[in-house]
Amino acid sequence: MCGFAAAQTLDDLWNGRAKFEVELGDEGTAKTFGFQGMHFLSFVDNGDGWNVYFIDHTIINNNVGLATTKDGVNFERIGVVMELGQGFDARIASFPKVFKDDSGWNMVYEAADGSETDSSTWRNLGSIGLATSDDGVHWTKQGEILAKNGEWERQNIGTPSLLRVGGVWWLFYHGFGRSKSGGDDVQIGAAKGTEFKAGALTRVSEDPIVATSPSGAFDSGTVGARTMIKEGEWWYMVYETSTDQAGDPPGFNHAKWSSGMARSKDLVHWEKLPSRVLPQLDEFGYDGPEFLRTRDGKLHIYFRLPGNWTGRATLVRN
Repeated sequence: MCGFAAAQTLDDLWNGRAKFEVELGDEGTAKTFGFQGMHFLSFVDNGDGWNVYFIDHTIINNNVGLATTKDGVNFERIGVVMELGQGFDARIASFPKVFKDDSGWNMVYEAADGSETDSSTWRNLGSIGLATSDDGVHWTKQGEILAKNGEWERQNIGTPSLLRVGGVWWLFYHGFGRSKSGGDDVQIGAAKGTEFKAGALTRVSEDPIVATSPSGAFDSGTVGARTMIKEGEWWYMVYETSTDQAGDPPGFNHAKWSSGMARSKDLVHWEKLPSRVLPQLDEFGYDGPEFLRTRDGKLHIYFRLPGNWTGRATLVRN
């Protein structure tokens, strides 16, 4: 195996021997990958490369788009593969994460109802939907699979991600609601079950499994959208972060955004890396992270840049 892949592991990162370095373009700014609007990615190996699912706004806001790539650098746009519905996902049917195994293709996505332009119609501010596919292109919606529950999820839940480990389905999601600090934060929860359908999943904890940090930390306001990868005995999670809501009126659009990392041996109890792993912006960006290990053995994090572009950072020796 090449020295790059063998030397740089997430254990090296955890112990200060490696870092994620943002790839730069000719002008010295973060290089963009794919096309504008391709952001909040979900990679699925298709044998010849990867299917890449993302938030698509080309028809109307918050659908699911599909692109393909063979190398993680060059992307071909396929088009919209799932659109808004008529009920619980009439306003949002996006933020997709797709998991493929011998059971087929399963997409979990954030859903919300009502009209984009009329907030008085918003009853479901955020839940999680399920869609299935035989080929990764044509999707059939299976309905709502998880709804909000409890004070720390009181505003909404969303940005789901999915694993299947030892025959058990694990659904991870953000909850937006009451935090230990007293304000409303975005934090991570999980539910699991041997069957993957509405009513079959049980939350692993009444509290967030990854919570926000005290005020002043880089992740004091948001511990949100995430992806996970396993190395050795550890599961590593990279997740988007923000500081507390700010401005008048307070909002996350005035917070500072980045991404952090945590690890776990059982997917329930997580320890955080004390420092962020990507740069921090005074606006949305360096968020919505997604792991991808390309065929050359290099490990990357893809992330959103301002303007809904996608950037990439690569694990390198510190």
